[in-house]
Amino acid sequence: MDAVAAVTSKGQVTIPKPIRDESKISEGDQLVFRATDHGAVVIRVPDVADLAGSLTVVGDKRGLAWAEVLAQARESRARRLSR
Repeated sequence: MDAVAAVTSKGQVTIPKPIRDESKISEGDQLVFRATDHGAVVIRVPDVADLAGSLTVVGDKRGLAWAEVLAQARESRARRLSR
């Protein structure tokens, strides 16, 4: 989908409604602007809650406190690096 918007003298742009709707962009959302060789890309920063369930939790880590998962990962990395 393409849509056109003009840049104001203050450098502001209103994102056209069809683009906001299609991209699920709403008031208060944060956007990332990334310059590329071909122009710019705008990406909506997802809400952390949107990411829930997007990663598979390894069975032996399921139910552990996050601090314990981090401690185990650090210990494992330290063992690998000391070899």
